Amino acid sequence: MSPEFTPKDVESLGRAETVYQEIITTQPRLAEIPQDQAKELVARGLHEISELEEAAAANYIHPNITPDVANNVKLLWDLSGPGTYDMPTKDDKYKDFPWARNMDRARLNYTARLTKRIAEVKSGVDYNSGSLADVGERKEKTKKLIEEYGPTILYNGTGEENATVEDVLGREGIIIPRSKVHVVGEGIATTVDQVKDFKIPEGVSLDDSGEIGIISHAPHLMRTMHMINRYRPFPEGTKVRLFPLPTPDEGKDEYAMMEARGLLYYTYMSPDKDTTPDAYPYTTLPKAQ
Repeated sequence: MSPEFTPKDVESLGRAETVYQEIITTQPRLAEIPQDQAKELVARGLHEISELEEAAAANYIHPNITPDVANNVKLLWDLSGPGTYDMPTKDDKYKDFPWARNMDRARLNYTARLTKRIAEVKSGVDYNSGSLADVGERKEKTKKLIEEYGPTILYNGTGEENATVEDVLGREGIIIPRSKVHVVGEGIATTVDQVKDFKIPEGVSLDDSGEIGIISHAPHLMRTMHMINRYRPFPEGTKVRLFPLPTPDEGKDEYAMMEARGLLYYTYMSPDKDTTPDAYPYTTLPKAQ
């Protein structure tokens, strides 16, 4: 489940006061929100980011895909990020932050690794061993394995991001079958657009144990889950498992501050109040024994 938050966490996160002061300096209008409410929400967001960064550190390199996880995750939703698969940056609000370079590519690569690993665990087969001479043959076998056992992937980004993903899927050596990927969405510019646009692809069945996996960097996932709690884009009771990527060390503080600021704005100031103070319930990967 999403991390429990209690009043004592406000104390334990003394950083919340510093971050709050940074937020109202960069966006003075947010100082209109009652301070107690604002500081508690900032502390809550930072607490959740910290938990997600910890989960990312534990699982990003070697994700602990257990048989239960492999069988239950039916859909992986990749939230597009700064840059595209081919370009480290694009014309967006992250273009001047070196730590945000190649985030979209990193998320897509992690989605591919997770899809491959889920297919291997679910099938009990992998083709990782062999000589360099047969690497092409092993890639084709892996592609067929993913076709049969891998989860469906959903990607709904901007027009530029979507076009790049469509192109990448047709390239030689890509192990993700085109038939497993739904690239959708028109007029998408923000995370709000992505959440409101979300639809479970045709053919994906979420039974009692079925889960949607969501992939993004840890700070972005924090705000996204508060946004999902506002718009509820999937059926009541849908289980969500987060697969966070770690933020590069040089960007951890800045990215956390940006997303805490976003949570504050979207909860209290945006016209449609696009986030709620509470996150939609979620889980992450179990800790390796």
